[in-house]
Amino acid sequence: MPPNEVTVKATFTQSTGVETQYIASLQAYTRDGVLHVTGLTPGESWRVYNMPGMIVYQGIAVDESAKIPLPSCGVYIVTDGKAVLKIINTR
Repeated sequence: MPPNEVTVKATFTQSTGVETQYIASLQAYTRDGVLHVTGLTPGESWRVYNMPGMIVYQGIAVDESAKIPLPSCGVYIVTDGKAVLKIINTR
């Protein structure tokens, strides 16, 4: 199954008038009840929410990719604070 992917481009104007462009590429897919995420920024926090909005995982990325087991089938939201991705776990 190909990963779901979202690419976010945003331009921020700092108070000094300098424009900074940010491009994030967050990808995720599930296989056998395990969430596989790539595009994380090491040292930055990331989270996984279930559809009622409860956090089912939160942590600090130690690498650009991570794997975590999901508690059940359903829809989950993955965010690294800059990008948001919806993923479906069918187990």
